Amino acid sequence: MKHTNREIEFSIWQLFALIIAAIACLFAIVPFIFQYRLNKCDFIKIENPVEPRSYNSDVSSDYHRRYVRDVSNRDQCSNVPPMCSATTTLTPGTTVSSIRTTRSTPSTVSVTRPGITNFPTQSPTTTIDPWANTTRPYNSWRLPIFAKPIDYTLHFVCPNCYSWMESIPVTTFYGKVSIQINILNDTQYLVLHAKNLNITTAKLIGGSGSTATITYLPEYEMIHLYFGPTSISVGTITLEIDYTGEINEQDNTGFYREWFWKSIGELSYLLAGNFQPTHARKAFPCFDEPSMRAKFTLTIEHPQSSTIALSNSADVFRNGSMTTFEETSIISTYSLSWAVLPLDEFKSATRNFSTTQVNIWVRPELIGEANEHLNWTFETIGKTLEYLKTYLNLSDENIPTKLDLIGVPDLILDEKASASWGLLTFREELLSTDKSLNSAERLQTTTKAIVEHIIQIWFQTTDWWDNIWFGKSLSSYLAYKMIEENYPSFKLMEQFPIQEMVPLMMDDFKPSIWPVSNKDLTNNAQILDYLSVNIYSKGASFLRLLEYIIGNEAFQAAVIDILSINDVSMIIKTFYSNLDFSQILNTTVTPEEFLRSWLEEKNYPLVTVDLITSNDTIKSTIINFRQARYYGSFALNSNSSNPNYVWKIYMECDLGGARDGNSWNLTANLASSRIKFMFESLTHTIELSNEEYAWIKCNKDFYSYQVTEYKAHNADIYELWQHFVYLFDRNVLSNNDKANILNDAFILPHGGEIVSYDETINLVREIIEDPVSFYLPLSVFVWHWNYLMSIEEHSKYFWNFKQFATRRVLGFYESDINSLLTTGTNHQEKLLKSMFFELLCRVQNTEALNKATELFRRIPSSYFYNSSGDTNVDPEFLSTVIYYHVQNANDIDEWDSLWIHFTENLNITSQRRITFLRALGAAKEIWRLKSLLESAADINSDLIETQEFFDLIISISQNPNGRDIVWNFYRHNYLNLLHRFGRTNRLFNQLIANIAQSFENEYYYHEMIIFVNQNPSPSQFQQLAIDQILMNIEWLTNGMARSLDDAISGADKSGSKKKV
Repeated sequence: MKHTNREIEFSIWQLFALIIAAIACLFAIVPFIFQYRLNKCDFIKIENPVEPRSYNSDVSSDYHRRYVRDVSNRDQCSNVPPMCSATTTLTPGTTVSSIRTTRSTPSTVSVTRPGITNFPTQSPTTTIDPWANTTRPYNSWRLPIFAKPIDYTLHFVCPNCYSWMESIPVTTFYGKVSIQINILNDTQYLVLHAKNLNITTAKLIGGSGSTATITYLPEYEMIHLYFGPTSISVGTITLEIDYTGEINEQDNTGFYREWFWKSIGELSYLLAGNFQPTHARKAFPCFDEPSMRAKFTLTIEHPQSSTIALSNSADVFRNGSMTTFEETSIISTYSLSWAVLPLDEFKSATRNFSTTQVNIWVRPELIGEANEHLNWTFETIGKTLEYLKTYLNLSDENIPTKLDLIGVPDLILDEKASASWGLLTFREELLSTDKSLNSAERLQTTTKAIVEHIIQIWFQTTDWWDNIWFGKSLSSYLAYKMIEENYPSFKLMEQFPIQEMVPLMMDDFKPSIWPVSNKDLTNNAQILDYLSVNIYSKGASFLRLLEYIIGNEAFQAAVIDILSINDVSMIIKTFYSNLDFSQILNTTVTPEEFLRSWLEEKNYPLVTVDLITSNDTIKSTIINFRQARYYGSFALNSNSSNPNYVWKIYMECDLGGARDGNSWNLTANLASSRIKFMFESLTHTIELSNEEYAWIKCNKDFYSYQVTEYKAHNADIYELWQHFVYLFDRNVLSNNDKANILNDAFILPHGGEIVSYDETINLVREIIEDPVSFYLPLSVFVWHWNYLMSIEEHSKYFWNFKQFATRRVLGFYESDINSLLTTGTNHQEKLLKSMFFELLCRVQNTEALNKATELFRRIPSSYFYNSSGDTNVDPEFLSTVIYYHVQNANDIDEWDSLWIHFTENLNITSQRRITFLRALGAAKEIWRLKSLLESAADINSDLIETQEFFDLIISISQNPNGRDIVWNFYRHNYLNLLHRFGRTNRLFNQLIANIAQSFENEYYYHEMIIFVNQNPSPSQFQQLAIDQILMNIEWLTNGMARSLDDAISGADKSGSKKKV
């Protein structure tokens, strides 16, 4: 094409105009750049980051803003874009300065400010950061064994704990502790635990009255007290320490204060001491190891007119300014507990059960008329105490004379509760019932939590952290037994594998997982990382298996015997000594050896069962057993594990099948428990002469924590699995056996074993009628389908995946969604229908989603404003209805309305808050999810409580539209969140694994590696997150996802395979 001179000239002028405009823009931007830098909003290192960065400037209204002092008092950055994003190229330790949107301080906030009558007589020390001391006169993280505490006398004063002052950056408490100590060897020094405490004086009372030279040992969370040159002689001494500390407002550990809304614009608070597992050292200098048990006498100064103090024992003295409690029995430091509650914000309901007075303390709006919201809790407590009297053979003096249960509005513990003798704290939704949301699943979950933590107070004693699993796991298992006896309609014991084992097994094959009894703990951070709910569930499964082997009576006798043991080192040994396998099995393995082979080793075994049937000339059956460590992915690094480790596995197998001409009658010749032995080698062979069987099923009734692969020793290696398909809808296998077979069929393809998804899908397809009778195997199916969905919904295979779930579920109800949504006639049917409806909605079934919207429209508007009233929706479906209507209707006005109900209605129950917040996190609009995260992370706001913050993060990460938002938010604000929650908060540590659950490509993997390298953590959860991503990538790219898709398609075309 040719251009005229005029056209060329015109183009040149256009170019000049653009250059001039660019230069003008540059000069216009320069002043703003300088102002930006003067306001310190660029990438700089700050020592104490405390605020998350905003994602947008349209933040929550000051009307709801929590009134928290601004410690930093930094200038606002009004001329800066609302989000400063850190890139992944930052070096480790680098952070981005916090940017806050300009907001005025609310003028209507008021806080209860009762006075304090007594003040400390000594001024705090002027030592600057004593914990920065680098001298090391003692070099061990274990306490020396020559000093044993006998009793503690504690006195706490906190003049500013009961008021709020913007001018005070931190709230200081003053403490005095007098410890009577038994000295076993002459010494010139003592070592105690203390964390972030400032010791004013430490001296011996009586005798020489020596005053100690104090050295802080921060890496061990200890103090070294030197009394030389004179030695402390063998005998009893009294050590007195005056000190100060800071009230913890980060989490619910140590001596903490928790703020919550009293009304809109007005705050209230509670004070409490929670020391499990290693947090007593934050509140007072002590011997903070589980075997260092002593008695405690506690005095707390507090305003009697407006507050009440509670502790493990009853009070013996009260005046206008203090409460002193009875001396406790001999307990560990982590079993001590106390609380100070505002009387105008906590009301108690009381009932007496025999010699025990039970008091439940919750906010008034959670009690209900005539205590109706607490009736179930009281009933559960009464039945638990009665059950324990019988099962543990307890006399009245072995039962607390009082039990105080406190519903804490914002409790951020992974167990959602904390138990100690006489005083228990719970997340408040566990103690108060919301009838509108009181589904069968929630009812059994809260009941189990209450029962388990009450039982824990009898089993808190241990010698060291690697054995603390025993009391926790035993309490969990006994809770199942109690509920089975008192609430048989729940059939909770039958559900044990579904509730405790199946969810663990998909994590427990990772190389970076923990064993139940960890003998390799080398520091305090590892203790806190190791003690998680998962190891207690796994430990409970081992105790369940042990009872099954030895019998109920022998197990009960062993449990009763340990209650009288005073020597903590003998508790588990005494338990083992009461057990015997010799009368049951032909084995030299002791119960202790059996359990320790499971407790002290991570992961679980793969047991391969190879069945060799008779030939034409010899009638016999040969079974070859082989065990190996099971890994769920070839992508994981297993170098740290012993590939030849041998578990001691209790094997119990059923056999069946008889020849009928040239075929097998699979339902004939049943030999229940025909094989029983202790499998204690890598391989084992059993020959059954003159016996002929077509199939074998091991791990009877899903008692053992293992995965089993079955092979037929003939032309069709899959024949045994085809037999299982045929037997699945016959009355031959128990429901637990069917659940076990199906669980194995879902797990084995992950590890590349011979079982493919063809077998898995065919097993599911055999469940065609009466779903209630198949509740357990169907629960396994739904759990694994939900697990796989987190990956599938981001893949090209989702359509078949969705359609299979839809056909299976609606097939039980003649494809009628209305039939599914009728009220269940029993507990199992209610659980099943709730589970099915949620699954249909999650796979985005149109009928289910439309039904959710239809049911949502039936809910009267008054329900969202009041804490009572009829919803016109069955409690089994209500939370699912609200969640999926908000997600799929995508109505902006309804989302805004729900947000207002969530933030402004102070009469809303905690269960309803959780339901509404989860639904808000289901939004499809990116900006709404960002706004939610910003509100949750803003320390200056109490719109979203801290405990709800973790629930919201997980909820949004499970939202297909939200996982990238959460991941970016977590990375960009990590240092600020770390400063807020600390490295010892397990809920915070677990977040990274929860967020990464659905990451399925190399892009996420490389981002995770960069993040972990820049922000290394002593917690194992970072490695678990990396393992999960590698597993997901392998599952999608190495053919497993395609295999599942082909299995679904093939089964739909060919029908089920039955071997007759």
